Amino acid sequence: MCAQTAYSVSYFASDGFWFMLVALGGAVGGVVLFFQGFRMLQYKRLILNTPFSKIRSASIGLVEVSGMPTGPQTISAAITGDACYYYRVKAWQWVESGNDHKWEQVLDESLSVPFFLDDSTGKVLIDPQGAELDVHRNFTDEMQTSRFGKGTIIPENIRKFVALRGLLSGDKIRLEERIIKPGYPLFVYGTLGENPGQTSWTPTPHATSTHVSLGSGFSRSLNFKFNFGEPGSGVAMKAMEEMLTRMPGEKNVRIEARTASTGAPIGLPDGVVEQLNQTGAPLPVSVLPQSSQMASDAGGLASSSGIALATQIAPDAPGAVPAASAEKQSSSRGTPDASSFDLHPRVAIGKGERGDPFTISSQSQREVVQALAWKSMLYIWGSPVFTLACIYFLLVYLGWL
Repeated sequence: MCAQTAYSVSYFASDGFWFMLVALGGAVGGVVLFFQGFRMLQYKRLILNTPFSKIRSASIGLVEVSGMPTGPQTISAAITGDACYYYRVKAWQWVESGNDHKWEQVLDESLSVPFFLDDSTGKVLIDPQGAELDVHRNFTDEMQTSRFGKGTIIPENIRKFVALRGLLSGDKIRLEERIIKPGYPLFVYGTLGENPGQTSWTPTPHATSTHVSLGSGFSRSLNFKFNFGEPGSGVAMKAMEEMLTRMPGEKNVRIEARTASTGAPIGLPDGVVEQLNQTGAPLPVSVLPQSSQMASDAGGLASSSGIALATQIAPDAPGAVPAASAEKQSSSRGTPDASSFDLHPRVAIGKGERGDPFTISSQSQREVVQALAWKSMLYIWGSPVFTLACIYFLLVYLGWL
């Protein structure tokens, strides 16, 4: 699982104040989504302006290629056990509290190994770390936990997955698994560059960026999540600090962390740690300022550390599973086979040093562009209307209109 820091705040306030809180959060979220729309539009144009390449003739720099994933080593998908190069599994539990009935995400686990893309003209190494992935959904189901007893018809691999991760506490669970499967075509947009050092074929928790998300529920809790380094994250951090220090009502503040598989602490920028300390929320032992971070192997995953104003799973929560246990179940299928693959090629497609977009998708280039087009238009034209509506309701509530 990726290293991730969760910032959780729960408010218990009157109906009127909750209305104001949702309107304020909607206004801030609308502004963030507006700029997100322009980034999507820019990305769409970047893809259209990048010539499609055959792997044999691809040039150093930004490239877009398509082909079949193949490679010397696979891992076992967490739920189905299918051979793959990447998997991501999510789990939700049905939560009922008073009048609040909702699906609450309790697990988000991923693992990957490098693989090759083959388009019949050649093969190129793909390092999926840092990529935004939209890949084949291999499994999805919703089931009652009461059916996990003796004589159940639920397959053993699903029962084992649910039991190992402690997902039997709720009445219902929903599972989803997405994988990169050998032989299923992929579209890849990324940076072709020199492959630094020796390629590691050890299964690694997948690190990626999480876009801004905003939501609310009947439980009167505002969900707001973003990654450091993303545009608007500084404004969002300041907004959260103001909400914690100025808004009335009962508040419960905590910071949770999911560490890397090595158990090394997560490093956050010193300025961010200082801001978090100012809110009065203590840092867990698994989170350290980067200036005092001692573990040399934590740097790679620390860059994907996220912060969230939401309720997310923590290592000691009922639905959590130690990273070591998860990787044990999804261990690699033997050592890499070098008979038909160059295990340490000179070039590879990856994220790139400049942080350019990196996408791996089971959709075609045309479908990816179409999705970016309608999403960017929705964000650019819809978010200002949504923001103005939230500001209008906020001004009415405050009596200024």
